[in-house]
Amino acid sequence: MSKRRKPYSFSSPLPPNQERRKEFWLWFSFIAVRNIEAISY
Repeated sequence: MSKRRKPYSFSSPLPPNQERRKEFWLWFSFIAVRNIEAISY
């Protein structure tokens, strides 16, 4: 059930709030890199 909803939860021992924070930082770093690339050009 949870594996179908979140395919990476079975390999991650973190609680849901930690996973959400990890997803937020992945998204935040992705946006920051895109902004830096846009500014540098």
